[in-house]
Amino acid sequence: PAGSVKTRGGEILLRTKERSYTGDDFRNIIIRSTKDGAKVRLGDIATVRDDFVESDEASYFNGEPAAMVRVFRIGDQTPIEVAEAVKKYRAELEERLPPGVKVSTWQDWSEMYRERIDLLLRNAYLGLFLVLLVLGLFLEIRLAFWVTMGIPISFMGSILLMPLFGVSFNMISLFAFIVTLGMVVDDAIVVGENIFEKRQQGLPYLQAAIEGVREVAVPVTFAILTTVAAFMPMLFVPGISGKLFGVIPSVVISVLLISLVEGLFVLPAHLSHKAHKKERGLVYQFGLAFKVLFFPLRPLLWFFEFMRKSCSAVLDGFITKIYQPMVRLAVTYRYATVALCVAMLMVSVGLRVSGTLGWSFLPKIESDRVTARFELPYGTPVERTELVQKQILDAAHEVLEEFGGQSNSRGIYTLLGRRLPSGGPVNFGGGSVGGHRGSVQMRLV
Repeated sequence: PAGSVKTRGGEILLRTKERSYTGDDFRNIIIRSTKDGAKVRLGDIATVRDDFVESDEASYFNGEPAAMVRVFRIGDQTPIEVAEAVKKYRAELEERLPPGVKVSTWQDWSEMYRERIDLLLRNAYLGLFLVLLVLGLFLEIRLAFWVTMGIPISFMGSILLMPLFGVSFNMISLFAFIVTLGMVVDDAIVVGENIFEKRQQGLPYLQAAIEGVREVAVPVTFAILTTVAAFMPMLFVPGISGKLFGVIPSVVISVLLISLVEGLFVLPAHLSHKAHKKERGLVYQFGLAFKVLFFPLRPLLWFFEFMRKSCSAVLDGFITKIYQPMVRLAVTYRYATVALCVAMLMVSVGLRVSGTLGWSFLPKIESDRVTARFELPYGTPVERTELVQKQILDAAHEVLEEFGGQSNSRGIYTLLGRRLPSGGPVNFGGGSVGGHRGSVQMRLV
């Protein structure tokens, strides 16, 4: 596009379909033509050369001249696939490079993505273990196992629904899965505990499952629906922020609803029957083989059963001696209880209004990179810019030596003549060029 021309008939857009890239292309540009066909080209009136632009630009990596190559995906590749392809190509390239030329990986964004996946998996494993352990100590191990299975089942169901919402695996959706880890088994715990209570009252397994889930179905359903309602407004955030924040409720709501279905229908079905020793077939044979294989662990299972009975007795004592009297006291003096809650709310509001509790749009977190961008007055000699850049670089090395040496750094990249770019390939240029600008960036281990 080359602007527009206003005429009486309207505005005419000026646009050319061709671009010139080489010296020959520019030489053949027609400057003027006559009616008899004569043409004056740019090469007839000017000297056109293919040459480099004289600019005060230079980049260094760890003190050596360097060029940065930034690699981004162009299709449906995952960050890990792109990183692996780059590492593979780098190994092949190093074999072909002449002596003195090296290739280094300085900034790998896939590491953040990989760390988020590892965090989710670690939290999931820890959550599964803790739910299984705590419920096994206070209820029974079989019930704890089926309650724990609600976590992977809900997550897998949400993964099946993600394409319907246009959600992919990314940093935000992984964060949403981490958020739901603490909420996804709440309803299953309530249902399972109530079914266990009905069993202790002497009801058969099937009847205990029916009565147990029937009593808590309404409060459990509304507990999930209120949480869903709390996340739903994020679906209506407009603009670019809405595209980012909308991923969180899509994942959270789908996980919670699937966990609700699993807790009200699937879990009671698992807890409604008891395995009989007279059963034959593959299931019985598998159970027999399981018992034989883990026969050496029988003392450990006995110890776990002893701990379960002890923990249940401690919990019953806490409920009888502490919890129930406190509830009776709160109900008896209900106005004092409400007044205490209102007082706590007023104290919380007062702390916020007084400024004791600060506010920030995003939390302050430690970064793994330190960036210094500087700009001197326009027209400053490039030699002066180099001195300022060297001063910042020396300070960076001093800080590294003070906190453990150069092993803490993945490298220092310096750019002279422009500010270090940030983000994707669109703003790779990093702004205007000038010998009065410069940047220094150090990435930490």
